[in-house]
Amino acid sequence: MLAIPRGGIPVGAQVARHLGMAASAIVACKVPAPGHPELGMGAVAEGGVRQVDLGLAGVLKVAPGELRSAVLAAEEELKRRILLYRQGCPVPDLQGCATVLVDDGIARGVTMRAAIEAVKKLRPARLLVAAPVASAFAADSLVGMVDDVVTLVRPAVLRSVSEWYEDFSPVRDADVMEWLAAGRRSESGEPAVA
Repeated sequence: MLAIPRGGIPVGAQVARHLGMAASAIVACKVPAPGHPELGMGAVAEGGVRQVDLGLAGVLKVAPGELRSAVLAAEEELKRRILLYRQGCPVPDLQGCATVLVDDGIARGVTMRAAIEAVKKLRPARLLVAAPVASAFAADSLVGMVDDVVTLVRPAVLRSVSEWYEDFSPVRDADVMEWLAAGRRSESGEPAVA
């Protein structure tokens, strides 16, 4: 079970606990549109994955220099998160394993697509994507990329993942570290705090 930090970690930890699976993180970061931080023009992920929606960047009239800066900033954030969350440990060996990739929600699917590409490089036997909520469009667009897409809700229109949560407080780096540590403790048989 791999979750996308930050928001996917608390959801993924609960999924892993419920299914009795080991949990870890796969790091992917959205490339936000200038002036629209919630709108992703693309995403970057571990393993050198870089996906950019040039059509959307064109519609938003994002200058090439702005786009380049946004991608580089996302790549810097990706490096920072990998260093912090993984603490020198590699992504688990997924070759030949069934893998569940979890996030807290999928609005347009740009971050999930980058994470899927990163996970596929690790050659899992099966790859399932899971999220509590995903727009019907995003879920449908992922179907051909993975073995299955599992969601609780698939609204036709999803403006923001946050509208589907009672509490969508930001997940801090410290929260991610605590959830990941709790997952490691439960894997080793120690009592988990989450």
